[in-house]
Amino acid sequence: MVLSPKEITLSVLSMQIGKNDIQANGKLTNVLSWFISDEKLSGNLNVTSTYLNLNDFMKKDSSAVKDTLPMLAFKIPKNLDLSLKAKGKTVQFSKLIMNDVLANMTVKDGRVTISNLSANALGGSMVVNGYYESIVADKPEVSLGLNMQHVSFTETFKTFTMAKALVPVFEKTKGDFSLKILFNSSLNKYMDPDLSSLTGNGLLQSQNVRISGIKAMDLLATTLNRESLKNIVPKDLKIAFSISKGKMKTSPFTINIGETRLGFEGSTGIDKTIDYNVNVSLPKSITGNIV
Repeated sequence: MVLSPKEITLSVLSMQIGKNDIQANGKLTNVLSWFISDEKLSGNLNVTSTYLNLNDFMKKDSSAVKDTLPMLAFKIPKNLDLSLKAKGKTVQFSKLIMNDVLANMTVKDGRVTISNLSANALGGSMVVNGYYESIVADKPEVSLGLNMQHVSFTETFKTFTMAKALVPVFEKTKGDFSLKILFNSSLNKYMDPDLSSLTGNGLLQSQNVRISGIKAMDLLATTLNRESLKNIVPKDLKIAFSISKGKMKTSPFTINIGETRLGFEGSTGIDKTIDYNVNVSLPKSITGNIV
């Protein structure tokens, strides 16, 4: 590095922390004033890594079971004004593992802003824009826009708490989907979304989905003596939805199973409630002349 009273020019930084490696270069200004009197530190950095597990740098709750130590929310210092260009071969945050990561980030006024983070993850690809803000350390806020393409239902269910709570049917769903979603939420001290404060909207699409093991559909199949209803394999699935007050509400959408047509509209909630209206249109091969 090159030092002066005004700034530090970082030509090369290379370090290994456990299994994590970090390389960086860039420029930092007002370093002495920041170090001595807590004034604002400014700068631009380029950061690269072949393996970076961000969980290793997060504060853990030592009162929890040792094998499942959850991450604790962290506060972003207000006296930072940094711009970062980041590149990572493999990056992990919580349960999400991302490959070939590229991102532009700013750290300013207690907020980390992410611009056009692109990565391969969950069996597909994703682009992320948004911010994490921590004015109050144990009550941070997050606002994210996600554009996910051809990601796995199974991997999404295993990775995201929000999916388990609001879309439990993902556990019984195979295939892949594309999703555009914009949401805002408070987080609890363990970095999990406060689902009662979660608001958002989005659009889910899939050309390759298979759903089975749904009790209501199994009952309908038995009642109508129509085994095909036990396995839902829709084509051109397209579901618009909104999230508010702890519920995910879907706009009306239709699923065709052979000659049988199912129209859905309703909501699921974090309290495990399901409130859906289903309109079943049966073919004449089942109904005969019954109207």
